[in-house]
Amino acid sequence: MASLFGSLLSFVLLYKYAALFLIVFVAAVAVPIPSGAVIVASFVFAGQGYMNTIAVAVTATAANIIGDLVGFALARRYGRTVVERFGWKKIMQAPFVARLERRVAAHPVITVFVTRLTTSITPVANLIVGFAKLNWRAFIVADVIGQTIETGLNFVYGRVFGETWTYVSPITEKFGYIVVALAALAVIILWRRHSHHKAATADGLDK
Repeated sequence: MASLFGSLLSFVLLYKYAALFLIVFVAAVAVPIPSGAVIVASFVFAGQGYMNTIAVAVTATAANIIGDLVGFALARRYGRTVVERFGWKKIMQAPFVARLERRVAAHPVITVFVTRLTTSITPVANLIVGFAKLNWRAFIVADVIGQTIETGLNFVYGRVFGETWTYVSPITEKFGYIVVALAALAVIILWRRHSHHKAATADGLDK
């Protein structure tokens, strides 16, 4: 991860805003790369005179929003079908998935807004709200507000930590990945419990 992070920073220093846009966009769609740390680093570079603060803010925010829209659109249109083709059809048809989708649909703005503040889990959230067929207008409003605030936090983060960002940013990114892993583990556990309960119910009926 450290070598990847260093390569991304070199890419940004070499190609500046085009590189920043590409990195953030790809991460927002679905690829697990440390885009949040790259944004913070870009603000640090801006403070050092290598980049422009406003240009970094506009580029990062636009890339995040556009990437989120692409990821959401793909999940909304093809997500469930693709997941089911990969052998997860039974999971997608499980009652707890339906309950999760209903809860997301009941609180769409809060779900999208909160998950914008942690770049590592944003693609996962886009997948879930896409499955739930979330209204486009609600998604866009929550996404724009959340990503704008996240960019502001990254700006403050970069300016407050300054030279120490190289030590702190990777830690926060790893925390985001841990959250994603725990969420995946929770889904697996719930699925196993559902399967065991279904099997026990079937055995009871047979008797």
